[in-house]
Amino acid sequence: MQDKFKSRYGQDRIITKQDDGSFIVEGESDYYRAAGDEHTLTMVDFQGGPFIAVGDPLLGNKNHGVVNKIEILKERKEGSFAVKIFCD
Repeated sequence: MQDKFKSRYGQDRIITKQDDGSFIVEGESDYYRAAGDEHTLTMVDFQGGPFIAVGDPLLGNKNHGVVNKIEILKERKEGSFAVKIFCD
């Protein structure tokens, strides 16, 4: 399953369901914000969105589940950002 939407600045965002039930959310983003500690992220925010936080539904009312874990994926090209999201 793959879904595509736009950030508030018109940048493409792609969400792809993985075989393990997690989701990859990725897209063009020159920067991002994140919060948590060295072991556990509690939120990430792409440039222009989406804002993703542990305990919130993944991407509003799409019924992907509630976020319980966030991992930043490092192997992306410059100018893009990607996270792996696990949901209940």
